[in-house]
Amino acid sequence: MKDKLETRSFIIMLLLVSIAFLWVLKPFWMSIFWACAVAVIFYPLQRKLQHSLGDKPNRNALLTLLIAVVIVVIPVLGIAYSFIQEGVQFYQKVDSGEIRPGQFIQQIETAFPFIPELLEKLGIETDNLRQKISEFAVTASRTLAEQALTVGQNTFSFVVSVALMIYLVFFLLRDGHLLINLMVRALPLGDQRERELFGKFAEVTRATVKGNIVVAMVQGALGGIIFAILGIPGALLWGVVMAFLSLIPAVGAGIVWLPVAVYL
Repeated sequence: MKDKLETRSFIIMLLLVSIAFLWVLKPFWMSIFWACAVAVIFYPLQRKLQHSLGDKPNRNALLTLLIAVVIVVIPVLGIAYSFIQEGVQFYQKVDSGEIRPGQFIQQIETAFPFIPELLEKLGIETDNLRQKISEFAVTASRTLAEQALTVGQNTFSFVVSVALMIYLVFFLLRDGHLLINLMVRALPLGDQRERELFGKFAEVTRATVKGNIVVAMVQGALGGIIFAILGIPGALLWGVVMAFLSLIPAVGAGIVWLPVAVYL
């Protein structure tokens, strides 16, 4: 009876400590997640450097980290900054009336007369739809502007999060295999199954990045470059939007470039 009470008390204490630990880490979950993702993606490069330059974990991890920062972190931060800046400018133009979403929709209706007729058959009023889209454009751009202000006010917190992510990537690259071995020994699923599980996670992560995110980035980059050449305001903003929409199979980047093609 005493042993059962001690076991239950230990389990309860372990759960409480685990919950408290997770609560303490809550502000850093995004940094931890992205650090794990970057480490998983660039770990094969770490292995290649190990074979080429010898078994020097610190040097190999540092070189891999520098490559990851140059290829991923710096471009993403630059694009995010420019995206926010263009989003704020877009909101200012919409708010001042320089950009009128309603007029843009009218041009689409003129180019495709069957669209208003189809909407009427579906019981959708074009005037109401035009107003809703205009309100959505204003609301979305205002939200982006507010988020830009929030990021500006929390610059220190943002810098700390990025620094923490880079710090974690280094140690995950250097000691990630030791951490995996420790987790394999600690989890009660069987060593072989656990290794297969971790291997499948790494495989899916890399496949997702290579098969979806890279393609979305290429589509967004091409769309943004074409918009910039055509002189469309907020080219980078729309390029990022197209990249995100490309990740949605049922939507795709066409929801952005097709109306623009009609507008031109």
